[in-house]
Amino acid sequence: NENKKLLVGESVTPYRRKKVLEAIQRVPEVNQVIRLRTLQMGPTNAIVAAQVNLHDDLVTDQIETILDRLEQEIREVLPGAQCFIDAEQERTDKPIR
Repeated sequence: NENKKLLVGESVTPYRRKKVLEAIQRVPEVNQVIRLRTLQMGPTNAIVAAQVNLHDDLVTDQIETILDRLEQEIREVLPGAQCFIDAEQERTDKPIR
């Protein structure tokens, strides 16, 4: 049954998702996490997709560095995770989905 779940794909455990969220929020240039999706692809493989709002006064080089740092922070929690991070410019007050 566990193997079937991994074949279909499911979210990482709530504990691991919380750790991923905390890792993203540790990066000071992140204003807000707008969306966070995780998918467990196998016993040691996961995908993390996040949409984040960054400080408005950043230039392209800074954004690239921040995105790299976000990936590093996520991989501290989920080693080997594939990360897809979308940086938004406008801040929203919508809750994390």
